[in-house]
Amino acid sequence: LPVSGGRKFEDFGTLTWLGKIRTKAELDLWASMANFYAAGEVVELGADINYEGGTWKPVNGNANSGHFAGIFDGAGHNIYNIVISDDDQYPGFFSTLASAEKTLRVKDLTLGRDGDNSSLVISLASNELAGALAGRIKNTIIQNVTNNIPVTYTGVISSGTPVFGGLVGRSMENSEIIACTNNGDVVSTSNCSAMYFGGIAGTIYDHTIISNCTNTGRVARDEVSADKGVVVYGGILGRTGNGTDGCLITGCTNNGTVETSVNVKAGQLYFGGIVGMDGSNTGGTEMNLQVLSCTNEGAINGFNQSIALYVAAGGIMGRMSSAHLVEDCVNFGPV
Repeated sequence: LPVSGGRKFEDFGTLTWLGKIRTKAELDLWASMANFYAAGEVVELGADINYEGGTWKPVNGNANSGHFAGIFDGAGHNIYNIVISDDDQYPGFFSTLASAEKTLRVKDLTLGRDGDNSSLVISLASNELAGALAGRIKNTIIQNVTNNIPVTYTGVISSGTPVFGGLVGRSMENSEIIACTNNGDVVSTSNCSAMYFGGIAGTIYDHTIISNCTNTGRVARDEVSADKGVVVYGGILGRTGNGTDGCLITGCTNNGTVETSVNVKAGQLYFGGIVGMDGSNTGGTEMNLQVLSCTNEGAINGFNQSIALYVAAGGIMGRMSSAHLVEDCVNFGPV
C-alpha cells in the first residue's frame, strides 16, 4: 500500500491477489503499483489488451518513481494500440530492467500489431537510450518477446550519442535476449551527427548474449547530416561498446533493409546485416564479440553521395575489431 511516502510493507506478502491483467484499466493499476512487487514475483497477462491509443509512461522511469523487480509474463498475449511516451531518459515499455543477479524478467509478450496506432517517437534532448520493450537492461533475461512498434528518432540529443533498438536500447553486462523478434522499423529522421541503431539492440556490453533472434524491420537514416560523428546501423545489433568482452550473437537472422536513404556526412559510417560495428576490446583473454551461425537476407544500402573518412559495409558486419570471430554465417543480401 502506498503509505509513509511510498515505502512498502516488506512483510505484506505477494500482490498476486490482483490476478491476471486483462484490461487497460488493470494494466494501469499494475503500473501504479509495480514497485510493490518483490524480485521473483510474477505479473501475468490474461488476455490481449487494446490500450486504445493511450500514452504509456515507462515503468521504472523518472516519470514513475517505483521500480518493478518482478517478472512480467505476457503468457502469449499482445498489448496494442499503445503510444509509448518519450518523457523519460530511457523510453520504452520499461525504462530500465536491472537485477542484482542474472534473472528472467520478461517473457512471452507481444507489443503492438501490424498497422495499429502503436508508436515510440523519441524527440527530447534528454533521450539517450530507447527501445520498444526497454531503454536499458542489466543482468536481465528477455525471452520470446515480439515487437511490432516502430521506433522513430526525431530529436537531437543534448550530449552523448543516441542509442536505439527495436527491442532494447542498451544491454549492459550479463544479459540475454533469447528467441525475440522485431518487426518494427527503427528509423532516424534527425540530423544528429552520431547514432547507433539496431533491429534488436542499439549497443551491448560485457557478456551479453543475443540468440535465435530475428529482425524484419527497416533500420535506417532518412535525414541528412552535415556534421562529423560515428553513424552505425545493424540488422540485429548496432555496435558493441568499447572496452567490452565476452559478447555473443548466435543463430540470428536479419530480413530487414539496413540503409541510409539520404546524403550523410560523417566521420565514420558503418552498416552490417547482423552487426554494424564492433568496438574495441579490453585487451584481455576473451574475445570482444563472437557472431556464430547467423544469416542476413536484408539489403545493405548506403546512399551513393554519403561521405565519411571511414566507411564500411558488410552482409554480416560493417566493421570488425581484432578480437572478434565470425563463423558459420551466410549472407544473401545485396550490399
